[in-house]
Amino acid sequence: MKKAIIVIFLASAITVLSGCGKGIGMTAAERQRQYMNIQDVGAKQLNDDINVLLHSDRPSRLSDKYIR
Repeated sequence: MKKAIIVIFLASAITVLSGCGKGIGMTAAERQRQYMNIQDVGAKQLNDDINVLLHSDRPSRLSDKYIR
């Protein structure tokens, strides 16, 4: 029983310490595209949050005409 616990502990320690490497399975161009995509989504979310905060995300109801 003690040997099994030691083997499991060592196997998990080796797995944690070895990790997955730096971007294995992705080229530099794919990583760059992924980073740009993440940045683009973050900017869109920030823009939506600012629009909600400033109440510019929906048209005004003060006029009977539809104004953008």
